[in-house]
Amino acid sequence: MSEQVKKDVIVIAREGYSVLLEVDGQIFDIDCYESVNLSNMFSVDVLERCSSLSTHLKDGNLIFFEEGGKLPQNAAAPVKIKTLREEATEHITAQYKQAEKDSSRTNMELETRADITDATRAYIQKQIQDNKKQILQKDKKLLSKVNPDTQPKERRDAMTPEELTMKVSMDVSPDTFTQKQTESTEKLEASINADEDRAEEEIAKQNSEQE
Repeated sequence: MSEQVKKDVIVIAREGYSVLLEVDGQIFDIDCYESVNLSNMFSVDVLERCSSLSTHLKDGNLIFFEEGGKLPQNAAAPVKIKTLREEATEHITAQYKQAEKDSSRTNMELETRADITDATRAYIQKQIQDNKKQILQKDKKLLSKVNPDTQPKERRDAMTPEELTMKVSMDVSPDTFTQKQTESTEKLEASINADEDRAEEEIAKQNSEQE
């Protein structure tokens, strides 16, 4: 091992093995998946005098590992999760804080609505009705300006005595009007009599059927 200690002593367990190595009172568990550079931890003299290292190298339990060599892959090794970039972390944190803020605001709105008393509801309804009345009054004022009353002023007043005693002009003569009135009266009476006759006949018919 004298030639090897001139360089860094990097060891690894034989494939499929795991070795307990004792160096200067320290115990190392060395497997076949990760090399250990002993020269970074101990001096050349300590490594030269280490019987445990010499025995394992002699028996082939440990072998020297050359830098740049390919290590076998450990299928049972835990998977390392890649660390998020700082930008992604800040984005997720901001989204979480915003969601928490929205949730708090929603809870506050629900609690506020639940805490409204009957007196408060009555006051709110009164304010709504008062606002409606104000809006309707404004609408009426606007309508009165846009649609002025086109009826002549004299028509909005009561009829004068002269108008009440004015003679009525007719399109037909008085004799013709009287005749038409008489004919209409006769037709109406004839229709009433006919209805009464039909009613009497129907009553008589029902009485005969019942007998």
